[in-house]
Amino acid sequence: MKIVHFKYSALTLALISNFAVANLAQTTQVADAPTATIDQQHVPAFELRNQNITEDESPKSVFLHLNNVAKSVIDNVSITNAKNPVGIIHIANTNLTVNSLNVTSTNKESRFGIFLAESNASINNMTVDVTIANSPHGALYFDSQPEQSSTVTNSSIANHGDNSTVVGFENHNATFRHVALNTTGKGSTLFSIRDNSQLIADNITANNAGDNGFVIQVEKSTVIGEHGNNFSFENSHITSKQGINWIENGDDTDLAGNIQTVKIHLDNTTLEAKDQLVHATRNDYDIFTTVFELQNNSTLIGGFKEPNSTIDITLHPTSTWKMTSDSHIQLLSSSGEQSLIDFAYDDSDKTKTLSVDWRYSGNHSFNLNSKLVDNQSDKIVINNRILENSRAILNITDRSGNDEFENPNHSATVLEATPDYANNITVILNGTNYVNAGGYRYHLANETTTNGQAIWKLTSLLKDGEPVKDPDFNKPKVEDPKAEDPKMKDPKDDELVPYSDDEKISPHEDLNLPPKDDNKPETNPEAKPEIKPEIKPEIKPEIKPEIKPEIKPEIKPEIKPEIKPETKPQIKPEIKPETKPETKPETKPETKPETKPETKPETKPEMKPETKPEIKPEIKPETKPETKPETKPETKPEIKPEIKPETKPEIKPEIKPEMKPETKPETKPETKPQTKPNGGSTAKPQLELNDTANNLTSLRAAQVAILDAELAGIHQRLGDVRKGTSTSVWTRSVNQSQKFDKQSVSSQSKTSGGTLDTYNLQVGADTDVTDNVRIGGFISTTAAKMDFDGSYSNAKLYSKAVALYASYLNENGFYVDGIAKYSRLRSEFNAGGQGKKDVTYHYNAYIVSTEVGREFSFAEQWSVTPQVQLGWSTISGNQYEDRLNVLHSKVGVRVAKGIQTGRLSLKLFAEVNGVYDKFNHSKVTLGQQGFDIARLSGRVETVVGLSLSAGSHSFSVQANNAYGQHIKQPWSAQATYRYQW
Repeated sequence: MKIVHFKYSALTLALISNFAVANLAQTTQVADAPTATIDQQHVPAFELRNQNITEDESPKSVFLHLNNVAKSVIDNVSITNAKNPVGIIHIANTNLTVNSLNVTSTNKESRFGIFLAESNASINNMTVDVTIANSPHGALYFDSQPEQSSTVTNSSIANHGDNSTVVGFENHNATFRHVALNTTGKGSTLFSIRDNSQLIADNITANNAGDNGFVIQVEKSTVIGEHGNNFSFENSHITSKQGINWIENGDDTDLAGNIQTVKIHLDNTTLEAKDQLVHATRNDYDIFTTVFELQNNSTLIGGFKEPNSTIDITLHPTSTWKMTSDSHIQLLSSSGEQSLIDFAYDDSDKTKTLSVDWRYSGNHSFNLNSKLVDNQSDKIVINNRILENSRAILNITDRSGNDEFENPNHSATVLEATPDYANNITVILNGTNYVNAGGYRYHLANETTTNGQAIWKLTSLLKDGEPVKDPDFNKPKVEDPKAEDPKMKDPKDDELVPYSDDEKISPHEDLNLPPKDDNKPETNPEAKPEIKPEIKPEIKPEIKPEIKPEIKPEIKPEIKPEIKPETKPQIKPEIKPETKPETKPETKPETKPETKPETKPETKPEMKPETKPEIKPEIKPETKPETKPETKPETKPEIKPEIKPETKPEIKPEIKPEMKPETKPETKPETKPQTKPNGGSTAKPQLELNDTANNLTSLRAAQVAILDAELAGIHQRLGDVRKGTSTSVWTRSVNQSQKFDKQSVSSQSKTSGGTLDTYNLQVGADTDVTDNVRIGGFISTTAAKMDFDGSYSNAKLYSKAVALYASYLNENGFYVDGIAKYSRLRSEFNAGGQGKKDVTYHYNAYIVSTEVGREFSFAEQWSVTPQVQLGWSTISGNQYEDRLNVLHSKVGVRVAKGIQTGRLSLKLFAEVNGVYDKFNHSKVTLGQQGFDIARLSGRVETVVGLSLSAGSHSFSVQANNAYGQHIKQPWSAQATYRYQW
């Protein structure tokens, strides 16, 4: 730049030849506002103070030019509306001090605002606002030797021109503190650098609002060799459309072989490039390296999609890189605790990939976004070295939302590594160790692909292999086809009965439909010759009737001659050693399994006399030794005399009635052997419900349990009150613990089960209307906690209720008690997974109930009271839950013994009740996947207690327990106090 400076100096001298410098004293001052260029050279000192200058219509090339001034001062000077064609201030070989300088210019043709060449500058409280276009020098430019430096503080620098720069450095060291930089020009840059420059910036704000603008533009050096540029930003915030741009120099000669590095150190600083962080234009011989180092809550925002440059990133603790696009980098490292790499999420369905092409080291935490409904996820690909003891901690949020899951068996790869270094990295899911999507939990699994690449992926399978339907869930479907009557259901079947609504994740259909649907997929795989060794033992009688009705028009003439000669020689001892072991077992399994899948085996029995010697030796080791020991281990010696007479009556009636005998024996034995080998009654579901699905499906049953606890019977509310008491008030407290078993809510998943602890308090009053009728009401509050088994978080339930009741009491002991109650329910639980949050749902519940009974009195104050209670409740739903309707029923007997001691009346009592809650076909829908809800079904309840009465006061306590198919109540304690007058 010395050459440029000399050109500008010569031009300046020519333009100001008519300007006289009268005094070259030790200090030169300008008292009046000049209207022409000021040129001071080779003077010991220069001062320009307290001036407000406005350019005239014929400006000079440069307003102020200083050269070789030992000490120069600009203080409280304002230069406005400058129109100089070259620049406003040009300083060369000078020590400059600026305090309070304001420079503005709207001349787009100017080449620079302030240009400092080979000078040292200390600038404070300076404002530069220019519109300079198509210039590499821009508003403020430093060109010097390495030993020269500048400091800029408390200043604002702006350039609004296109394709220009705000601040430029060439081989210069600068320090900026409390500086604001702005540009709005298209294609402009905040900083431009060349050769070996260094900037230390503290508390700066730099904003490039122009289209396709850059933070830093690096111009390729014209000198071959190694060149380094360092930027250090502390407590700063920098934003731009693009980040670092490597460009060729403007000279005609492009020298290859440059090795240039730009190091950017961020300390408590945010650097944001809305598009790409680095882009380089270079030839094949240049080596450009951009190094980012982040520490102390620093944030780097942007991507490295096609950097065309070597990218090294070092993240220190508490630092974050927010990756906004696919990125290719060479080195990724960290020190100390884990750093964070956040894959930015936008509304598009595109996932992002980070490729580390050379070396991965340290501990890094990754925020990834998955869309498991499409089997997609953000991922990390490590293509080369991984240093030992490296870690990748994954925080994954699924973005499937309410998109439809055709099935829950989705997967998505989240990390790939070369097999040589895969063992050097530990990959884990942070926090809950699973991801919620579509009603299920997806866990992290590690495997090796066919090409040897090590991958980590999300999968819903808890075991290797395809998911197997839960046999407990499918049992009703297997048993119901026999009766073909949907009304025949026991409590257990009712719990597992699927809904009549269509459901895509599991065969939730009405019981009238599944027999045909279930049998079709079962018979087809059984008939295939591939499954012979597994199905033959129990399916032989099934296969025969299936083949024969299909083969009759073609095989009848073939089968008959085969069966007849086979049955005849069965009795003869001659054929036994020769033909029986060969023809009989071979022809039967050959024709039957071969004809099922294809028609070719139908022609084979015609060629049997020719093909037998060929097929027999091939099939014998495959079918005979496998089927015989599997089906009938003891029938080998008995096959000849026993099987044939058995098959005769089986074959004949089966062949004649084609489909009748075929379907019945097929469905029964087919479904049974399938459930047994697939896991039997003890098999566990392979898919794990996520927290939301587990909570919603489980808490429905818990809500009903709370309604039951609030629904007090006549003995709990009225005790032994009959006639003679006009008004009374009472309070009742219930504490109970209930254990919920795991229940199937789809064909591949179960709830976790858990323990529900309930605390209920009621306060009520009633009065006589007539001698036999009492009416009253009560209010109730309930708090419950559901402690789920396994890794699921706890849930809380609350209820506020108000109720009215009326009772009819007859002199003969007969009574009718009715109650109507409204409850406001609230459920609170944690949604779980990564990015988990607490959620709350509110419900309205209505319940009506009627209890009928009669007390039979016996001698010595013994009494027996049979009682029946029937109730109906409904609980509202929401966007995920259907409305739930429940039919409550209870049948039991109460036995009591009264003891009178003076004014004190004591009564001991015991009850045995059968309780059953019938749920409607309500379900929970997540990600358009439907789930059943957990149910209470039937249980047996036992009660023991005592009551004490003395005057107007009465007190009773009782203890309950209940055991049923899906719920167990180890204990329940109730206490009631009543005051009457």
